[in-house]
Amino acid sequence: MTHYPKISIITPSYNQGQYIEQTILSVLEQNYPNLEYIIIDSGSTDNTVELPSPMQSSMIGSANWHFLIC
Repeated sequence: MTHYPKISIITPSYNQGQYIEQTILSVLEQNYPNLEYIIIDSGSTDNTVELPSPMQSSMIGSANWHFLIC
């Protein structure tokens, strides 16, 4: 059994609605088995915070991920 160390990826975001979905998919498509993925948004005024919600079902099981809105 191979042990994979935990890798944490943090994506900061501010008004990146047009790019955030592609960014999330790019990270998750790496298929690393022990991934913690954190997306931090700091008050975006565009649709950035709306995009990850529809993707949640596909993201569950792919990574230990968190979407933080500050």
